[in-house]
Amino acid sequence: MAQETKKEYSAYGGQAVIEGIVMKSPQGKSALVCRRSDGELVYEISEAKPLQSRYKALSWPIIRGVVAFLDALIGGMQILSKSAEIYASGEEEELEDWQMALAVAFSLLLGTALFMVLPTLILRFLPL
Repeated sequence: MAQETKKEYSAYGGQAVIEGIVMKSPQGKSALVCRRSDGELVYEISEAKPLQSRYKALSWPIIRGVVAFLDALIGGMQILSKSAEIYASGEEEELEDWQMALAVAFSLLLGTALFMVLPTLILRFLPL
């Protein structure tokens, strides 16, 4: 009989960003590598503690999942924004606060319409 090999567990993960990649470690460190529009590579190492480790109440069972989801969502958006900033550094002028708020509101509205309202309407009118 063949001997079973023990598989190693790796808690490292990553995310693709604009012209780059982010790798995250279980210790809370993340490394971002992004290519600028001129071809230069930019490296950035940052450290962030998960919300669950800061407050004990946030590690309770049902709350823990919601908090982990929000933490990942917020962290992912921050990393994507940072990579877009690095890629476009020096190319365009900065958006004003009201322009950014309008873009975020429009994006949320469009996302909700495409992925919640439209499928509901399609299912309502399909003969099943």
